[in-house]
Amino acid sequence: MTKTELKNLGIATTSLETEIKKLAEEVGKAAAAYAAVEMTTEPKIQNLKASIRMVPSEVESPIDHVKTEIKTMPLAADTMNMDM
Repeated sequence: MTKTELKNLGIATTSLETEIKKLAEEVGKAAAAYAAVEMTTEPKIQNLKASIRMVPSEVESPIDHVKTEIKTMPLAADTMNMDM
């Protein structure tokens, strides 16, 4: 974008173009180095992930929902504790 803006203003961009080429080469080298490291470490990461115990996705509760049933009970004045 900077190069395009400078061209639109009529400013020479030859020095900028050489810097862009240098930067592109450095980015390419860094990407190749990253890919090489990733290729050596990815199998190790997969082995470690396989050794991790799975956490249950269900909510754990001390209540046995199979044996539990819902009962409707009348509301009475003697069930309220009004002690202060």
